[in-house]
Amino acid sequence: MNRIREEFDADRFGAREKTSEFPFGDQQSPVTCGICGETRYASKEFAEKVSQAISEGIDTPFVCSKCERDQEEMAHAGR
Repeated sequence: MNRIREEFDADRFGAREKTSEFPFGDQQSPVTCGICGETRYASKEFAEKVSQAISEGIDTPFVCSKCERDQEEMAHAGR
């Protein structure tokens, strides 16, 4: 599961958007992880939210589930 950077920074755990490695079903719109640069596929609505966030100046509006998990692990390791 993934979320836009705004939700990540605010540490809000609202609805997360599912993405896939390949275009599948309604997940046809490409989005790029702001950390690793991997392309994932999401719904058109989610891809539009990411695009809007980029135009508003958010540096990494989308973080893939792998990078999100890595960040959470690093945060817990530092405790």
